[in-house]
Amino acid sequence: MGCGAPYTQQQSATYDIQLEYSIDYGQSWDLVQQECVPSSSDCSHTLVSSQYSSFLFTNWRRLTVQLSSPAISNNTEIRWRQPASAMGIEWALDDLYLGVQCPGFCHGHGKCTKANGHYQGLVCGGNSDGQPCASSFLYNSQTYYGCTRDGREATDNRLWCATTANYNTGRKWGYCICGVCQCDPGYSGKSCETVTRALPHYLNESFENDLSSSKWGWVAGGSVDVTCGTVASGSSIVFNLGRSRLLETVDLDLTRSSTLQFTIQVGSSRSGCPRPTDSTENIYLQYSTNGGVTWKTMKTFQYNSGTRPSQQNIVLLNATKTQSTRIRWYQPKASGSNTDVWALDDVYINSVFTALPVGDDFDPIRNLLWKFYTGSKVEPFCSSSANVLHFSYSYTATTRFASTVSLRLTPSTYIQFDIVVDCGQTLPSSTAYVTLQFSTDSGNSWKTLDNGCSPLSSNCGTYRRPSVYRSGLFSKWRRVTISLNDTQLVSSPLTSVQLRWLGYSSSTAYDWAIDNVYIGEGCPGLCSGHGRCAANGTCVCDQGYSGSQCSFYATSRPTQIKERFDQTVSPSVSVTGGRLGTDCGVLSASTAMTFNLAGERELMTIDMNASAVHFIEFSYNTGSSSSSTICTAMRSNNQVPVNEYSLDGGVSWTTLGDLRHYDTYRSPTVVNIPVPQAARTKSTRFRVWQYGFFTSGAAAWALDDMVIGGFVTANDSYLSETFEPLQESNWLFFPGGQVTTGNCNATTPALYFDGSGEGQQHATTKIFSVELQPLVLVNATLDASLPTGWTAIGGKISTQCGSVDDGPAFVFSSAGTRELTTSNINTTLATKVQFYLMIGGDPLLGRYCDNADQYSESVQFYYSTDLGQNWTLWETYQYDQYKNPQKVTEILPEAAQTTTTLLRWVQEGNDGRNTDVWSIDSI
Repeated sequence: MGCGAPYTQQQSATYDIQLEYSIDYGQSWDLVQQECVPSSSDCSHTLVSSQYSSFLFTNWRRLTVQLSSPAISNNTEIRWRQPASAMGIEWALDDLYLGVQCPGFCHGHGKCTKANGHYQGLVCGGNSDGQPCASSFLYNSQTYYGCTRDGREATDNRLWCATTANYNTGRKWGYCICGVCQCDPGYSGKSCETVTRALPHYLNESFENDLSSSKWGWVAGGSVDVTCGTVASGSSIVFNLGRSRLLETVDLDLTRSSTLQFTIQVGSSRSGCPRPTDSTENIYLQYSTNGGVTWKTMKTFQYNSGTRPSQQNIVLLNATKTQSTRIRWYQPKASGSNTDVWALDDVYINSVFTALPVGDDFDPIRNLLWKFYTGSKVEPFCSSSANVLHFSYSYTATTRFASTVSLRLTPSTYIQFDIVVDCGQTLPSSTAYVTLQFSTDSGNSWKTLDNGCSPLSSNCGTYRRPSVYRSGLFSKWRRVTISLNDTQLVSSPLTSVQLRWLGYSSSTAYDWAIDNVYIGEGCPGLCSGHGRCAANGTCVCDQGYSGSQCSFYATSRPTQIKERFDQTVSPSVSVTGGRLGTDCGVLSASTAMTFNLAGERELMTIDMNASAVHFIEFSYNTGSSSSSTICTAMRSNNQVPVNEYSLDGGVSWTTLGDLRHYDTYRSPTVVNIPVPQAARTKSTRFRVWQYGFFTSGAAAWALDDMVIGGFVTANDSYLSETFEPLQESNWLFFPGGQVTTGNCNATTPALYFDGSGEGQQHATTKIFSVELQPLVLVNATLDASLPTGWTAIGGKISTQCGSVDDGPAFVFSSAGTRELTTSNINTTLATKVQFYLMIGGDPLLGRYCDNADQYSESVQFYYSTDLGQNWTLWETYQYDQYKNPQKVTEILPEAAQTTTTLLRWVQEGNDGRNTDVWSIDSI
């Protein structure tokens, strides 16, 4: 009726099509089917009136109408009638079948055709729901072995059979000769009961865009709009047109589904959204398991049920859990357009729980993880070459969010994801942010996942920011890893949890995106902070890192970081919320890194080799001596910056200490923070950050002349400087100094300070080691024999692999265990252990020892302080990084400086004799 749109917007039924019958040669006509809805007292299931409105039939629809008993006669005529017509009002019929019922009405997925006159095996009509004839059945006092006309001679004299063994008690029957089904594509069987194509087994719809035909099979009287306000989020589908309205899904495979969730609003106090006025205008939630031929009601929404949005969580009946089920929301009657209005939003059908771990790299999107992702597209964004879930301000949705399906979590669950907010930071962080939330009541209410932990919190294990991600700190892609055990969610029921990333809803135009989402028990070592967890629980390492835990890296790391903050900032540190300048005064003769910008504030280093780092030192002050509002003082200890270190790429942090009382550093002061032994690793990063979110100029602070360092290698054991010219590498800082000739009667270049300007003036040397009497406790050349008391398994002194340092080396090439253990050594005065190591050999350099090819064939270095009863792993030397001899220097841990220390080098695995060979020399 019309093609793609109603052929008339008039409310009158004048142009409806009426399907009618007559049994008196056309003298009188009645509708073939009268409307029957659940509100009627004599209605067992829903029947649609055979008077059809153009609002419902703007596209081709197949209708199956069962003739009621008044229409069955020997003189029945059928007609389709339109009481009135007009130019441009057109309608059409096709594929007409009038005759004996097909088995099961072809389950709504086939056309009835004329029977060929013989028994087809299935019955139709009757009351047996299409069940086949019993092989034999008792009727009255006689047993029948096939179809019979007995008992129907006075009515229609048709063949029939019982579908149970005893009709007298079961009373189930059907006609034997039926119409024949021609099944639609994707269905087969005599009644088209078998589904032969994959049907969707979930549905999620937030009604932010035009409706998709892959989700919805029939929409009438509704459109995506905001006429009734916000129902759940953003826009909704509003039903305010025509005299009958419905929303019907496509056929769904609900065999694994358990719940149906949606938000409904019946009317509103807003203009243009009046509610229904009587029970004939109720809305019915219904399902059909036969392609829409018949419908059964799950729930009725009364016309006077209230005008507030109501979230519905409906447990699906077992009868709905078939391979081909439709769901619909149906309002049989309305007074006309813009009356009796109702709206739906956030429709979701899926199983309740998704098993962990789960993940999504959005290439393509894993719909089973997501309930809704409103206002987004899967596409590259912000320098990402791969697809991400991009939430753009231009995608029309007023509310932009991604919510997961319900998940069964545990306290040991980790949540990991990459996020960027306001790429490149074009907006203040007060108006551009994303919050990670959780819900334990199917999305009815939401809370922030982590409220953070401030320096003033009495129960803080570690200081943490809340799970709010703002422009500035997150204006470049950044990975976030959250332990559920650190959040407030851990005190809530974890059996059904949804997570939601929610963009701040405002008129501010900003984009944001998430990528590489992982929710699970964590992958090995959390990928050392240098990789992401994949959906299968393994690590996908960042560029430059390798290994099962992404713990091996290809590039060298700095052993010292020095920042003067004069003109630029080196790549060794990243800064958020700070800028070079003198807003907080001069700390050390020139500009400083001043943290007084709006938002969050942080200075973080890259990962460095901190094995020899003993302290962090910098000049520091808070506030300004002037009354300027661009650098106001702190007001509480909760605003004091915190110093921390991380051994896992920033996944977790340990506090080195805060900068004491907020009112202590009102003038520039040099601060020295000792670095504990636990932080002295080959992969440590440091940061100083301020808890909270600040307005511009508030609680400001500044850093200058920062150095992270300690004792270094032997080639830095002296310093010589003539200033002809100045050797930059000799000096950490010399603020206010310049090399000149003639000042103070100097006849050669000197480092001169004229005393002018603000701030401190000083010259600080590089860090260098002073050893008055170097003490060598052990010197094992391994040229001829092992030192007394040393033991070796699986190796011998040999030149098999060529020279490792000088002359022979100790080569391990036997099958089985391979290890070298020292005798007991008094290491209380020792500071380092040094040796040459080679694993395998490079044949291009004439080294033909077999190379190791897997991590288990790496060499591990241990120490023991209890005569070998227990061993502590000191370092691992990766199997593929030592194909050429390398000089290894390790700083002795304080815990290993005892009077009873043993050292051991071990290779845990090998493939047999002369395979995976390794050599050690000159210990």
